[in-house]
Amino acid sequence: MKHITSWNLFEGKGPCWPGYKQIGTKMKNGRRVPNCVPEVKEAVDPKTLVSPSMSPITTYFETAQGSKYLLSQAGETKRWKSSHANTGGEDSGLKEWYQKSMFVPEEDINAMLAYEHLLDKGYKISISKTQSGKKVWVIYKNSQWVPALYSDAYKNYVKANPQMADKPLAFTSSSTPVMGYMAVEYKQDPSGIVRSFHPGSPVSKVISVEKADPKDLSYFGIK
Repeated sequence: MKHITSWNLFEGKGPCWPGYKQIGTKMKNGRRVPNCVPEVKEAVDPKTLVSPSMSPITTYFETAQGSKYLLSQAGETKRWKSSHANTGGEDSGLKEWYQKSMFVPEEDINAMLAYEHLLDKGYKISISKTQSGKKVWVIYKNSQWVPALYSDAYKNYVKANPQMADKPLAFTSSSTPVMGYMAVEYKQDPSGIVRSFHPGSPVSKVISVEKADPKDLSYFGIK
């Protein structure tokens, strides 16, 4: 009569202890039992990491408030948001991918942040470039797309500074992280309208993803 051994020691999770896997069987004390060996997890090669659009992930960076980011060659970002005073940690954790990003110097932050004021006023908003290469907000106004002006976003400000009223909301930006520049993520729908605009804090660390600390990459589920 054959001896039947129960291998279901972990209620459907297999015959081996956590952290071990079965490779065949072996004889032990005259009985055939599972051959459990330690699981060996291969480290992910950062060079093989890609975004949802299959763009290679090239850069790891952090911002002053402690958030961590991955940046793809196409400019997409994945953010792990830190717990900081501005939000009290209520929405900390890993966020979804953003399809667009830019990095804006401190002197141009007001023009860049005008997006939120324009949105509050009900404008449809897109983004374009000036002849000098700066980014500029454009809005749908009087049945046409036109560059947004300071007077469109900052009514009270232009009352005190009338010389700024007709100045376009243009700003310098970089497509790659620059120390001290504010990290900005956003999405554009197929019509070009900007959605899900998220301004972060100034960049405080920038390195290639290959040189990133594995502990930092683990925040993104990369081990």
